[in-house]
Amino acid sequence: MHQQRIVMVIVAALGALGTFLPWVQIPLFGSVNGTGGDGWISFVLFGLIIALCLSGKRENPLGTWMLVPTFLFAVAAVALGVWKIVDVKSVLKGTGSGGELEGMLGSMFSVGIGLYVIIAAGLAVMVSAIVLGKKAPRAKA
Repeated sequence: MHQQRIVMVIVAALGALGTFLPWVQIPLFGSVNGTGGDGWISFVLFGLIIALCLSGKRENPLGTWMLVPTFLFAVAAVALGVWKIVDVKSVLKGTGSGGELEGMLGSMFSVGIGLYVIIAAGLAVMVSAIVLGKKAPRAKA
């Protein structure tokens, strides 16, 4: 298997794991994992990246027709993570639709590690696709 594909599968698996990690921390009440809402979207996106990396001729890097959807899935995962962080921070500031009560309750919330894992994994998939996308050298006969 090509080094690019191996790295991308490992990173995408870590990104999928981010779905099961805390997305929002609430003191005294615990945390909310990604599985409690939009996390399944990130899980599917990283699953699609893994499926693309495991298909085709594995000894070659991803071709353009497989690289483009991989990038799009990674960008979507990063966008989901950023959107959720902005959403949590808007509750923290009380700028959501709940008004002043939401602001008081929102001061208890904090962003969990799962969202950061998803963003980092999505970015790492994109970087590894570019950096490691060279063809493997052929052995001389």
